[in-house]
Amino acid sequence: MLSRADIEARMPHAGASCLLERVIAHDGRTIHCTTRAHLDPANPLRRNGRLDMVCGVEIGMQAAALHGGLHMQAGGPRIGYLTTLRQVSLAPGRLDQPETGTLQVRATCEQADEQGMRYHFSVASEAGAMLVTGHGFVVLQPQEQQP
Repeated sequence: MLSRADIEARMPHAGASCLLERVIAHDGRTIHCTTRAHLDPANPLRRNGRLDMVCGVEIGMQAAALHGGLHMQAGGPRIGYLTTLRQVSLAPGRLDQPETGTLQVRATCEQADEQGMRYHFSVASEAGAMLVTGHGFVVLQPQEQQP
């Protein structure tokens, strides 16, 4: 299990921008994280005092980024850019409702190569209600050539 400090050490997101709090489990294909950052009044994604359901996409893709950072070790860490989202499904309502409890965030690597990765992500309430799902495509910055 990874703590918040362990997560921040492995991601470009830090401080309030890191929306994951704990890694429950991970392997070469999947990662399961939890967070209550959606309930924080200082969450940087809030607009006009609310956190819309679409912000769950960022939480899900942060899990994907963390998974990639943990398991794509060949040549060291690489910068990745989210280029495409597909088949995104959002539950009605807002993400910042206390009844959602601790969010269960999962990301599964469906494809990875030297150019990029494709992940399926999901964000569910503590009770298991699916809130956000989708697929994200990440393009990796080419590794610098060593002379």
